[in-house]
Amino acid sequence: MSVGAKRIETRSWSQGTYIGPMAIHSGSRFPEANRGLIYQEPFRTVLAGLPLDAMPLGVIMAVGFLEDVVPVEMVLRRLSKQERAFGDYTPGRHAWIFRDVVALREPIPFKGMLNMWVVPAKTKAAILAQLTKAQIAKLEVAR
Repeated sequence: MSVGAKRIETRSWSQGTYIGPMAIHSGSRFPEANRGLIYQEPFRTVLAGLPLDAMPLGVIMAVGFLEDVVPVEMVLRRLSKQERAFGDYTPGRHAWIFRDVVALREPIPFKGMLNMWVVPAKTKAAILAQLTKAQIAKLEVAR
């Protein structure tokens, strides 16, 4: 389930020089300390009361085109309140800016890894089977 609530993912590390299509993976755990957030705005409205046990964990849930990675300080002025709520914009972090994010109809169970990783061919085929030709074309734009 991807609800389209954000375009920017924040990380403590930069991914190097890669620009292009990426699988978007959810963590395998929902930290206890964050569970109360789903009952607060803007999370409550965006998640529309989705129960904790329905949160997609440990899955590839979407794909998108990573178009840039910049220091968070470069995007602070143009953030909506919602975008800001869904990221950690502490100075020194990195803003991963996506476009053309497409939620998969059926999230694909996958054990994620730290840092960047390559999607295995079988998993890539399962992702592509859920996308239209037009969606695939947008993700394969030349870098």
